[in-house]
Amino acid sequence: MTELKLNDKGEFVVKESIGVNLVIGLVFLAMFVTAFFGDDSAHYVPFWKRLNAMHITIVPAVIFFVKAYKRQTKILLNDTGFFYQGRLLTLWEDFIEASIVQDEVLMSIQDNFKLLVKHYKEKKTRIYSTKIPLGNTQNQSEEAVLAAVQYFCSKNQHWFFNLFRPY
Repeated sequence: MTELKLNDKGEFVVKESIGVNLVIGLVFLAMFVTAFFGDDSAHYVPFWKRLNAMHITIVPAVIFFVKAYKRQTKILLNDTGFFYQGRLLTLWEDFIEASIVQDEVLMSIQDNFKLLVKHYKEKKTRIYSTKIPLGNTQNQSEEAVLAAVQYFCSKNQHWFFNLFRPY
């Protein structure tokens, strides 16, 4: 089982990873510097083509540096409920289940893992499903997120409440 890492307030927090975002940003910055200062005397490349290469590499570099600097909280789990991007998604009383799913994207080579959260809304009359993307630049793994959901769910729901749930 995955070791659960809670912060000082007893919350489980999923944020952007500083290290991964900085490394990716540095790679794009190195590509930008190479395109700008690279001396390719064997092949003449007009400056406007180099300028296009510089734009292609500097924009992602800035994006990843900003993501590393901001380090936004994506998912927050605490005794109150399940928060996504700073908003309360559901209270634990209204929580049904969570699972990891992978969306099949045509011609994609990357993982498209999402956290599927099922919960009640509107006085427990309707069940809602929310898909939360789990990116590759986050500081917690998919298994750790599921373990934290299970921990807080079992901590805040009574066993008899689960027996009479109409799933």
